[in-house]
Amino acid sequence: PLFDNKQFTFVANQEPMRISTFEVMSYAYASCTGYSIFFTSILRSIGIPTRVTGVPQWNCECAGCNCTSVFECNHNWIEIYDNHHWWSFTDAFPSGYTVMNNTWFVHNANCSVPGNTNYSIYA
Repeated sequence: PLFDNKQFTFVANQEPMRISTFEVMSYAYASCTGYSIFFTSILRSIGIPTRVTGVPQWNCECAGCNCTSVFECNHNWIEIYDNHHWWSFTDAFPSGYTVMNNTWFVHNANCSVPGNTNYSIYA
């Protein structure tokens, strides 16, 4: 099996060090970007439409975050095109949420500013 005896770890601020599917599988750790690319590749390989989605920087004035560097204020996740013809989202690395469209960053994502190059959500 692909993940037989493999333990994966989340390590923040890995871009661009651990970003490819091969690197994540080989080293068994990555950031949200690496895991988003990793799981998007896996799901696409079995025919499930998936895309990497993210925000370059959270709108901390709205979201209430306290980031000391730009690398702490971004996030990437995955969206999966479901059988109801909707893009549903989830965190690529397990964060304790077991239902689609319900994660720790929902409040932060609602603070996006369409058209703003830093605070917009990209897919």
